[in-house]
Amino acid sequence: MYLPISDVGETAPAALAEAIRPWSPAKRVGFRFGFAYLLLYCLPGSGTSSIFAGLPWIEDWLESVAAKPWIALWHWVAVHIFHLSGAVTMPHPTGSGDTTLSYIQTFCNLVIAVVAALVWTALDRRRTQYQTLYAWLRLVVRFSLAFTLLGYGFAKVFPLQFRPPGLYALTETYGESSPMGLLWNFMGASKAYTIFSGSTEVLAGLLLLFRWTTLLGALVAMGVTLNIVLLNFCYDVPVKLFSTHLLAMAIFLTIPYWPALWCFFILHKPAQPHGVWVPPFTRRWLRVAAIVLQVLVIVSVLTSNLWGGYTDYREAYQDQPSSLMGVWTVTQFNADPQGTPIVPWRRLVISQGSATRLVDQTGDTAKVTSAVDMAEHSIQIGGARWGHSAKFSFQQLDPQHMVLTGKLDDRPVTMTLQKQGERTFLLTTRGFHWISEDPFNR
Repeated sequence: MYLPISDVGETAPAALAEAIRPWSPAKRVGFRFGFAYLLLYCLPGSGTSSIFAGLPWIEDWLESVAAKPWIALWHWVAVHIFHLSGAVTMPHPTGSGDTTLSYIQTFCNLVIAVVAALVWTALDRRRTQYQTLYAWLRLVVRFSLAFTLLGYGFAKVFPLQFRPPGLYALTETYGESSPMGLLWNFMGASKAYTIFSGSTEVLAGLLLLFRWTTLLGALVAMGVTLNIVLLNFCYDVPVKLFSTHLLAMAIFLTIPYWPALWCFFILHKPAQPHGVWVPPFTRRWLRVAAIVLQVLVIVSVLTSNLWGGYTDYREAYQDQPSSLMGVWTVTQFNADPQGTPIVPWRRLVISQGSATRLVDQTGDTAKVTSAVDMAEHSIQIGGARWGHSAKFSFQQLDPQHMVLTGKLDDRPVTMTLQKQGERTFLLTTRGFHWISEDPFNR
């Protein structure tokens, strides 16, 4: 069995003999493929989980430089291999990690890893094991996974990823919501549970930062990422590729411990898990430099996540809501009679941020975006899926009444709206109860 550096001492000759034991041909080929694929996935610009995430100022620069050739490769494959065209062949911000180009990227990584493994096998037939290289690969994967889990974890500890449901979500029926939207509202409705789920990711990330807690960190990460994978698949969240890779990385880190885990949990026999033996640095300055570098990286990633999460949280939750935010009922709708008839609006729901809901007289609901300029007393409403555009100047007669005057698809329109009274929603007001004589299930 392989021994970690801390176990190298009087047993070093035996440990070294075990570490340099020849690998089987299948294991050597499998390692070459896994090394190439995982390294590609953890490099900035070619993957999603980056080994440099702990040093964001370096990662941003590397991604801006390294991403260009990879993007060119994915575009060429999309156009010439899969005969695709249009926006799907180029990166475009959608918030989805499961785009067509994402799958093409994964395909390219797989092909490159297969070719690299074949060429490596042909050129390096005499080497019988890759113990030292395996240890370095584990270090890259361990830190990449840790940085990713810490980033997503702190985005929940400071509730930023899942926020309390706004008016847009609260005025939507279950049938109108998407599975992903339902999941986001479920998580955001309980800040305590969101913080707890983020804390488990942070715990896994922290444990992975240290060699002697790698096994525990990998096991916690497996449980956390498995839950994430199931949520993404079962609620159609477009981060399936990314979360699956994170789960695979966590499983990869547990491989050296499988015999001990099987012996302890299945055979119920005493077992001692051992890490992966690597030759220690012989020079003192190298040992000191390695420790200093590790400390700097850990401090950097924790500082950036803690301070960034805190500042983002303050900005997100301390903004004063606009006086226009609320549920507005249209009491009068006047449009220029010339041209194509316009279906009058019935309700306008303006939520925090830009999320807006529009309901017309037929009952059809449209998800639109709004940009409110309080200084200019203007509101612009649009949305790619809505297919229309509107820009109005608003006049608030009092806190409960407003007049919109402007153009809808270049047609002059004037509307009078009345704000509904402050509505209370059971989802946000029910609260916590120690004692419930009957289930409060509605």
